[in-house]
Amino acid sequence: MKVDLRKLISPGPHSIRWSGGALLVAMTIGLTLLFFPMRSDTLNDLAAGDTLRVGYAIEPPFVTQGADGKLSGEAPVVLEAVLARAGIRNKVEWLRSDFGSLIHELESGRIQIIASGMFVTPERERRVIFSRPTALVHTGLLMRGSLRPAPATLSEFSAREDLQLAVLGGAVEEAMARKAGIAADRIVSYPDTTAALQAIQEGRVDAFALSTLSLRYILQQHGGANFQLAPDAQPDAEPGRPAFVFRPGDKALRDLVDRQLASFLGSEEHRALVAPFGFQKADLPAAEAAR
Repeated sequence: MKVDLRKLISPGPHSIRWSGGALLVAMTIGLTLLFFPMRSDTLNDLAAGDTLRVGYAIEPPFVTQGADGKLSGEAPVVLEAVLARAGIRNKVEWLRSDFGSLIHELESGRIQIIASGMFVTPERERRVIFSRPTALVHTGLLMRGSLRPAPATLSEFSAREDLQLAVLGGAVEEAMARKAGIAADRIVSYPDTTAALQAIQEGRVDAFALSTLSLRYILQQHGGANFQLAPDAQPDAEPGRPAFVFRPGDKALRDLVDRQLASFLGSEEHRALVAPFGFQKADLPAAEAAR
């Protein structure tokens, strides 16, 4: 369904009779805005034809990048599909950042949406607003194949005081590891999955905590001969909920995206779109729940 952005932001059908006093007030406001312009929200900017700036970090399978530099992955393809359904056909500028810097980039205005598989957490909700979740994700541990015995959970990893754990900077797995009792000096933060994987291969860390979906994708791309995967490192925890992220002042844009997600998530179109990235039906919100 195509949505006319101009209707969403228009003042309504009723005309206004301008008295001399009202006209003077309007002129005063206009002059004030001329010298002290107010920042319009992103939906207004898009209606005016502006480019939409979307921030991301490389985190397969949520965001991937081919040898030709083209972005793909669950977050970009779902966002592009939803924007098209919403009638937003503006040019999209994709801006890369470290995962841990994305919210700062959003708050600073450099980007207007985060599409990077970022989980909904209470701490983040104090700063930003989220769309409805686009997936349901469990936490896994990717370890050296030679690690014996291999811990199956973060709690078991915590008991092995000789082991070092890699996490993504700014990702939820660091807090999970601390909650499981892993000391801060045993947790090493990396800017992206490539750096963390290299640290395992070079023996600087023993395991990498990340979403099981991401770790499975890494194994598919790099081969599993030298690694082993514990697929449920937090067996008692609720699944993580990745979603798109917006500034609090862009609630209108978030709501527009959410309305499209409601009829899209869990649909056959959605499942077919994300299947190449390893997402199965169990990893997605149920169609009935999404609506």
